[in-house]
Amino acid sequence: MVESGPLWLTYCYRNTVTAGSVRLSVAKMGEIIMNLSAPTQPVFLIALVVGVLAIIGLFAVIPFVTANATWLLIAAFVLLVLGNLLNNL
Repeated sequence: MVESGPLWLTYCYRNTVTAGSVRLSVAKMGEIIMNLSAPTQPVFLIALVVGVLAIIGLFAVIPFVTANATWLLIAAFVLLVLGNLLNNL
């Protein structure tokens, strides 16, 4: 049992698992605490450009972008998520 507060506030730095460039700390009750990092500037700018193009493609006709605007938005979001999870991306 954890006496120090809610589970999402409990941190345990003794048990650390490293898988590739993702480093996870495991708390006492099996909770996984992720060490996130900011995406690099090129990753952020690429995701920003792809996301803005997808939004513009919803309102204006751009040959490839208009047909795939939803998938481009999802790809931009996934790129940002990967940039936060992976330290070297």
